[in-house]
Amino acid sequence: MQEHTSLSVSLPLFCLLLVFLGQISGGLGCSDWCLASKEAPDELVQKALDWVCSYGTACGRIQPGQPCYRPNDLRGVASVAFNQYWQDVKSLGTPCEKIFNVTTLVHTDPSNNSSILLDQF
Repeated sequence: MQEHTSLSVSLPLFCLLLVFLGQISGGLGCSDWCLASKEAPDELVQKALDWVCSYGTACGRIQPGQPCYRPNDLRGVASVAFNQYWQDVKSLGTPCEKIFNVTTLVHTDPSNNSSILLDQF
């Protein structure tokens, strides 16, 4: 077991944990997570992130001064926003993969599984 956790892994874990805890406290629970796909081009991820942020509530945690603000980690912050947005709209039947086709559905909590997290970011 590795004794030191790098900041690049621990901050996204923390941010995804915040999203997860927000869903639990809201009574929705999480069993799936909607994350930025590692295969999607950066330009499309950025466009999708801009659109999701126009939704309003999805991007609060990734704004300057907030705990998940990381200006040099597009996929990390996009995953936090995409998951929050999808958790808000999935009851309407919106599949994760339809967020501009730049997302992927993960069935294992990424805050507890660094291999999934490292694959995504």
